[in-house]
Amino acid sequence: MKTIVVPINLANTDPKALPVAADIARLYGAQLILISVIPHPLPQLIPAGETAENTRPDPLQTLEQLAGTLQQQTRYQSLTIKPTVTYSDQNPAEVVAGLAPDLIVLGARNAGFWQEWASGTRAESMVRQAPCPVLVVKQPIAHFNPQKPVGALDLDEGMKKRHVLPFGVGENGLRQFVYVSTPADTRSPEQIRDWVGDWARMQGYAQYELAIRSDRTVSEGILHHADQTGADLIILYTHGRAAGHTSVAETVLRHAHVPVLIMRM
Repeated sequence: MKTIVVPINLANTDPKALPVAADIARLYGAQLILISVIPHPLPQLIPAGETAENTRPDPLQTLEQLAGTLQQQTRYQSLTIKPTVTYSDQNPAEVVAGLAPDLIVLGARNAGFWQEWASGTRAESMVRQAPCPVLVVKQPIAHFNPQKPVGALDLDEGMKKRHVLPFGVGENGLRQFVYVSTPADTRSPEQIRDWVGDWARMQGYAQYELAIRSDRTVSEGILHHADQTGADLIILYTHGRAAGHTSVAETVLRHAHVPVLIMRM
């Protein structure tokens, strides 16, 4: 891993993602890119006696000050932190994806009713666009070192390719998996276990445990399983968002209380 990108909203910097990104960057010697995507500014009226420079703070200077403040803290010392400001009217997720990072880390709050009813969250937008893994941090974490990860599986042919996690998890790697069977699912437990067995051999998982649980929806089943097993990281595999539908990954992102790692199929 060489590059970790942390999207920054200068108007409301989320403190949850940066420490986690720093922990991963230090472990792998990766550089941190702090990026703020800003729409092209509209013409503004400048009061008499003032200049354009002193009517609004300079975004790059603000980001550089943030980077400087971080590097004075023990958690960020000796890390390579690169502040970047891009002016673009594109969706910020598209701009971030264009940097071709190895990992994107961002913070997100649990969605309330109105946020869920409307356009969704910034994290969901990133999941739709990112070509690389996306780690979404939901709560402040003292030190990011997941020991009880769970991978949620869907019997999708897109999963048949090799998937390599962007960072290590647990003492023995990812061993715990869950498959959620809904009322509309016609697969038998034997079919599910056979499919997962073939998939696990392809991924190189010599030892693993698969839980098959029934629930009303796949997303609810994943969340319930994570809560009941005390998982500290949920790993999902997704194509992104299907037209007109919210993906399972997006729904889990809205309601999970632990970090969620999204792997692109």
